[in-house]
Amino acid sequence: MYTSDFSEFLKPAEIDAIFEQTRRKSVVQQLARQVTMGQHGTNIPVWTGKPTAGFVDEGAVKPTSEVSATVKKMVPHKIAVIVPVSAELVRANPLGVIQHAQADMVEALAVAFDNAVLHGVNSPYANDLSDVTQTAEMDTNGAGAYASFNGILRTLVTNGKKLTGFALDSVVEPDLNIAVDGTGKSIFVESATDVNDVVRQGRLLGRPTFLSDNLKNAAGTIVGFAGDWSQIIWGQVAAIQVDVTDQATIELSGAGGTLNLWQRNMLALRAEVEYGVLINDLNSFVKIQANDPATPAA
Repeated sequence: MYTSDFSEFLKPAEIDAIFEQTRRKSVVQQLARQVTMGQHGTNIPVWTGKPTAGFVDEGAVKPTSEVSATVKKMVPHKIAVIVPVSAELVRANPLGVIQHAQADMVEALAVAFDNAVLHGVNSPYANDLSDVTQTAEMDTNGAGAYASFNGILRTLVTNGKKLTGFALDSVVEPDLNIAVDGTGKSIFVESATDVNDVVRQGRLLGRPTFLSDNLKNAAGTIVGFAGDWSQIIWGQVAAIQVDVTDQATIELSGAGGTLNLWQRNMLALRAEVEYGVLINDLNSFVKIQANDPATPAA
């Protein structure tokens, strides 16, 4: 038995679709701005100020307007996951268990990416949204929730920032379902075309909003983020690499130890990808705090 015996397990069309699956399962990737990035990273120009124009009389001197720019470097870092399975299971594939394993691996990449950007979990990046200092507590009662979200908008615009979207953990969903505006209308309008079974999508205060598991911090004190997601820039080096082997010994997580695949008649499925992330302005975001006065913000 050789790895080539399972070549049909990884169909090219399925591999090509994995990137799109990961993007749809990552809330950050859907809200933030994607740029092209090479193997050694890319330089991102960050502009300060905007040019202004003015009216002039005929023959008069035209006004000038100065803007400045700095260049920030975004470099890629690898995210990977390995899942060992038995060769017999691959051949039998009961109830589509292998396709399920592939989907779980895709989701694992998306969760690892979001946790790094939102909370700094195992993050190699320079900063993350856990460094945001502005917080807002979410009221969980009807019109009170509407006032909470509108208060987030007020905080941002008062500071000259924009609100382009919300990323909310699923624990917020029951409160969002009963949240209404001053006329009694629901403030969350669900997308009629959303077919994602992992991320619930809609609009809140007219802005794109995503609800998903695994977006709150470990303590459960921060349940989401709101702000100008164009301030988060991300890129990907090449496609997600997915392969399978039965000719290796792998180190196991958790209890530890090693697993000889050939000796145990097993396969190892591996998925990996390189992502770069740059957060330009942390002041463009607000942490959404759980409605629990006894629990301090993270």
